[in-house]
Amino acid sequence: MATWKKVIVSGSNISQLNNDAGYIISAISSSVLSSPAQGEARLTNNGVAGSIIDLGLQTTDSPSFVGLTLTGDLVVLGTASFQNTANLLVADRFVLFASGSNTAGDGGIIVQQGTQNIGELYGYDSGTTRWGFTSSFAASSNSFTPVVYAGAVETSVTAPSPAPIYGGSGNGYGTIHVDTLSGDIYIYS
Repeated sequence: MATWKKVIVSGSNISQLNNDAGYIISAISSSVLSSPAQGEARLTNNGVAGSIIDLGLQTTDSPSFVGLTLTGDLVVLGTASFQNTANLLVADRFVLFASGSNTAGDGGIIVQQGTQNIGELYGYDSGTTRWGFTSSFAASSNSFTPVVYAGAVETSVTAPSPAPIYGGSGNGYGTIHVDTLSGDIYIYS
């Protein structure tokens, strides 16, 4: 004959009184959800570990996100590509180019003009130690020869030194020097 049985529940422990009818009551007394590795989850019930479930994102995956906000540092160990239709905003006051080089070399900023990876260059020519401009410059190039040099203005309270700071005696042509004490203006030629 079926009768009601009294069950006592205390915390996570369940016990049954009057188990004369052979009822079996089981309960989860301990459950743990763990992550054995990035992108994995495992549920352990009553001390018995279940299978590892792949959550679909491993360290070797290449995920895409609609938006991503990082609150910590971002370290890129490969090539970083920024593709944006808006302007790039850089909060740093100084930007270091050619930071991986350990020898002198040319470098600069290219503004593309109609042809992919070809444009107008404002760069530093290490051979002449001057800043200059050139057009139709290929971004894959390692060096350049300026078509024109950027003007440089030196100032002091005396007459100019024997050679300009940028370009020196061999490449400093066109440099302007202003004696701020006398107001005299010099052009190196």
